[in-house]
Amino acid sequence: FFLQELDNVWMHHRHTQHRGSMAYKLRQPPSEAWCRQGWATIMTDHYAMENWENPALIDSVCWSSDYPHTLGPWPNSRINIEGQMSRVPEPARRKFLNENVSRLFGVTR
Repeated sequence: FFLQELDNVWMHHRHTQHRGSMAYKLRQPPSEAWCRQGWATIMTDHYAMENWENPALIDSVCWSSDYPHTLGPWPNSRINIEGQMSRVPEPARRKFLNENVSRLFGVTR
């Protein structure tokens, strides 16, 4: 949702050259920069999982239980994962649950 909104604002203002406007200085949609260098964690985000094929998500989103904080899904983490990722193919699930965070922190097996 946020990447979509960033791109919408950029599309609307990209030719605006008034003082304080950064939109016209960006040569590409903000979501493209996010694909290269942005990261996000989710606990429950059905919108993201419904749009998992978006390149901005597939390589930059990591699932989190936020343990031990009380708003996180623990101790029902597996139920939470299945509830929102049931329609996400296994390769993408592996990225969200393991591979992305391993790449972000340089963890190898």
